[in-house]
Amino acid sequence: MKGQVMADFVLEYSRRPSQHDESSKQEWWTLRVNGSSRSSGSGVGLLLQSPTGEYLEQAIRLGFSASNNEAEYEAILSGLDLARALSVSKLRSTAITTRGKACPGGI
Repeated sequence: MKGQVMADFVLEYSRRPSQHDESSKQEWWTLRVNGSSRSSGSGVGLLLQSPTGEYLEQAIRLGFSASNNEAEYEAILSGLDLARALSVSKLRSTAITTRGKACPGGI
């Protein structure tokens, strides 16, 4: 079952909307994500930076209990959904560890 979920995920997020000839001129966006789980609830934080330096921040409270790892996965998925909604085609992503440091290479 887990293998099928991963296969579905890869298939869904590898599909790209039709791109224009200008796509080669587009610059990279940066996504930073963090997920956290506590006894009082779980949530995720997203910070999406455009190539021109604007920031879009989003905090989401999860409506279900989740482990720290599950919260991190939800953060990644939420960030990908946000980027896709904005038609971002070049995206770098970094996960923030529980100690507040970025994981080089990220996701």
